[in-house]
Amino acid sequence: MNPARTSFFDEIAPQWDEKSGPEAIERVRAWCANLPLPSDGVVVDLGCGTGISSQAIVEGTNRRVVAVDLSLEMLRNGRSKRDADSICWVCSNAMELPLADSVADGVLALHVLPHLERRAVAFSEWRRVLKPGGSLFITHLMSRARVNEIHRSGPEAIHDDILPPARELAGELVFHGFCVLETEDSHERYLLHCARL
Repeated sequence: MNPARTSFFDEIAPQWDEKSGPEAIERVRAWCANLPLPSDGVVVDLGCGTGISSQAIVEGTNRRVVAVDLSLEMLRNGRSKRDADSICWVCSNAMELPLADSVADGVLALHVLPHLERRAVAFSEWRRVLKPGGSLFITHLMSRARVNEIHRSGPEAIHDDILPPARELAGELVFHGFCVLETEDSHERYLLHCARL
């Protein structure tokens, strides 16, 4: 785990929602509320930040969310705003999840992938916690070019956190035991929807 990256997210946690802005927050909420997942399932929300996505996933359902982030300050901020009995807040990186095998119906990696240090390790771990047939969503609600532009022009801690082409990532996911059901690498969105084999 990169200490500089963790420190960066700890520092910006108090301003995260304001920095994101209401339009971006609503886009995240709307997308997460419509995830094609069981209404009573367990979802692991990786890089949950302040829990905007986690809250949207559970609202109006019987779902439970394991909200995971490497930044303790993001989790504290999120819990103070969005705590619910159906959300369990966990401080961990996405490559070493403190969860049993085959417990999740879905894993969501929203705005997370570029920050992973070892994708192969992460993909194996995500497959481990998913039930057979469970869904993995790797998503950015903006274009890959925009994500990479933001990171390259940002602080040194995230300067090299680059999003690869979806086609390239799809090949890696197949190698790690996923069936790729849908990909999008457009001006609007970056998405890979996969099922655990």
